[in-house]
Amino acid sequence: MNEVRNLDGKLVCSIRSDVGIVEIVKKDCVTLIQLGSDGTMKVTHTRKTGAV
Repeated sequence: MNEVRNLDGKLVCSIRSDVGIVEIVKKDCVTLIQLGSDGTMKVTHTRKTGAV
């Protein structure tokens, strides 16, 4: 998994290139962007369980 950080060194997203997934986490929200072999993208939004 590769981490992408901004100029302040804060984590922006994680890239799992072996399966074609970009993961963005902000507070308790998780966004997954999956890249299909045919060039399509599937975006999924979920919340972390147990968040306060």
